[in-house]
Amino acid sequence: MRRILFLLLFAANGAIAQKCPYAPADCPTTRPDPYGSPEDSISRLDNPVLPREVTMENRLRAKLLGWMERVAQKEGWEYVELSEDLASGERDANGNVLAYPQRPPHWMVFRFQFIINTDSLRAWDNWQQSFAQRRLDNARAGRSDAGFEAERKSQRVHFRDASVLVAEIGFNMDFAKTPGEVAVPAVSPGPIWMSNPAPDPIAADLINRSHNCVLLLQGDWKKSPLGGGYRPTGKKIKCDQIETITVHLSGNATAIRRCLADWPAAELDGMIVR
Repeated sequence: MRRILFLLLFAANGAIAQKCPYAPADCPTTRPDPYGSPEDSISRLDNPVLPREVTMENRLRAKLLGWMERVAQKEGWEYVELSEDLASGERDANGNVLAYPQRPPHWMVFRFQFIINTDSLRAWDNWQQSFAQRRLDNARAGRSDAGFEAERKSQRVHFRDASVLVAEIGFNMDFAKTPGEVAVPAVSPGPIWMSNPAPDPIAADLINRSHNCVLLLQGDWKKSPLGGGYRPTGKKIKCDQIETITVHLSGNATAIRRCLADWPAAELDGMIVR
């Protein structure tokens, strides 16, 4: 059965913490409330975020979850929402909540992970346990640790690219990053493929953890003059409308191609205010 599996960690209330079912791949960020719950929506208003912006967040989250479920069902994958970042609201120079007509576009980024090969994920876990034991035995024997870090880095990248596909979808973002030191390609209406020759398996940006990355830019974009990605051209829209959408797909190259074939690009494009 294909489903969203949320991380079960209850250490805060005294229960025994359970291992994340996706380890050693990325695991969901723990939160006191489920994403989009009534309690979560109420807490968002303290930021200060307008009710119509919270409605926008919940609407887009629901749409994305539906699309992720559709892709997972078609491809026979499992998926999980890893995390999301949401704009914190706007105040004027006097600290007052900025009025609706003056507010900038409300931005959001949602991150999902598809497990595309459970055998590879299991092999990754087995390798990690074996590696830890080998390194411990080596340390106890007083032998040199040289080579272990290089092995850990290369194997993490190898297993990640074999096991997972990460999808990061941003709305009204003011920057679309490209991986590592890769030269920024020209803006394209279709998928922009980029190969990262030196992925870092623990990089803060998920796109830097894999060899393969695809970027989809919807809306009006241009290369950043400072490099490293793209900037929206910018136009005046209401805060709860959508000006731009970015989609980063990283991980398994074959899975990326399959995901692109399933991707609701036209539906996303139809959300943008022209």
